[in-house]
Amino acid sequence: MALFGTTATATGPALHFRKSRGTNAAPTVVTTADDLGSLDFYGAVAAAEYVRAARILVEMTGTIATTRGPGVITFQTATDAAPSVLTTAMVISAAQLVTLSAGLTLTTLNVNMVAGTLDIQDGGTVTQLTSKSTGVTLSTYTGQITMNGAALAADAIASFTLTNTVIAANDIILLQHHSVGTVGAYVLTAQPGSGSAVVNVANRSAGSLSEAIVISFAVIKAATT
Repeated sequence: MALFGTTATATGPALHFRKSRGTNAAPTVVTTADDLGSLDFYGAVAAAEYVRAARILVEMTGTIATTRGPGVITFQTATDAAPSVLTTAMVISAAQLVTLSAGLTLTTLNVNMVAGTLDIQDGGTVTQLTSKSTGVTLSTYTGQITMNGAALAADAIASFTLTNTVIAANDIILLQHHSVGTVGAYVLTAQPGSGSAVVNVANRSAGSLSEAIVISFAVIKAATT
């Protein structure tokens, strides 16, 4: 099927989906969550059996009024399972926010942010119990760890394991002394592994410190190829 636009104008051919309630002769106002139309793609998987492999769906959303018709676009794909399940992969909201259901994988990454902010909304908090070598568990890309307040001698290093399922061996772990304790007294490093990282906290002051410092961390996904 081809659509040709041969007029002497800047506009090209368009395919319109028009949805209303009521009738074609007397249309009435749609409501939020009404489907405006979809593109559905089916493949033959057996004799006389077609399965929907993907769908692009447009719906009304938000406040609907004169000159005001906010929309949302949903991209869905069928899972590689028996039976396949049509599952939302990406949603573009009326606020132009893009939500990816299963993360984003780029084979080549070149991000150039001329203006704006990078907002990572996947965080949490955890408190270290018993001692400064006690492990903690927090499976998020960002977060805060409140360390145990046990003493850490001058020039000593306390190490503990952060169990975190989002961490892979090639990732980069950023650490920051966020709050509580002596400013400038601590040096923080980390060695990532598969599903965890060893966090090292060194006291570089001249004396022993017994402080429950708060450490902020961020996981940056990285690769060597």
